[in-house]
Amino acid sequence: MPLIFFVKGFDSIKGLDYKKHMKLIAYLSTASKWWTIDRQRVALAPILPHAAEFVDDDDSFTNRDNSVRVGSRRQPTTYHVASLAVLAKRQTDFQAFVRKLFGLGWTLVVYNGEPQQTLQTADEAVAAWQEARRQSKMAGAAKHGGQATKERFELLYRDKCEPFREHWGDPRFDTDWILEQAGVSRNTMVKYMKATRLEAIRANRPRLLAQAQRQRRKAEKEGK
Repeated sequence: MPLIFFVKGFDSIKGLDYKKHMKLIAYLSTASKWWTIDRQRVALAPILPHAAEFVDDDDSFTNRDNSVRVGSRRQPTTYHVASLAVLAKRQTDFQAFVRKLFGLGWTLVVYNGEPQQTLQTADEAVAAWQEARRQSKMAGAAKHGGQATKERFELLYRDKCEPFREHWGDPRFDTDWILEQAGVSRNTMVKYMKATRLEAIRANRPRLLAQAQRQRRKAEKEGK
């Protein structure tokens, strides 16, 4: 029997007789920044209601080790993870865990990989783990880079748009003049202000009316 299955969902697993493989274990950890606990729960959602759940959220892998320590060869078991990347941070640690799992005769089911791919040796498992770690790091770096770029643009738009917040809601200022002075497009200004020009003017009307009344009363006092 294959020792590691790669699948895309609980129902897509072929070759495993769940009438015999009654014991199901689901493992989640924070070993991969890309594979957050929430993301793992989404990937493992089909199996979680049926499985004993073990979670390590402190990089200790204590619960991972406990999950196989109580294992028995007499009870066939499938061990479910969203990705091999969450099982260990170091290769030697992963190898030791896989050997323990294989020694129990258990089957490891991985939800992130080529559907129906199977691994039967520790060497194949290590190579797959290395690739999973590489991919998760690349995904995490891309996400971090995208977030950093977004934050830089937000700061840039803030510096350009914020000085014209009152102008945007004041009908006495021409729209084209505001945009030219800010150096941004209409869409950018609307996105930053979270309001079109008309919406901003309507929202600002009570303030402008109150301001006009104060100026009128001041002028009347000075006229007396």
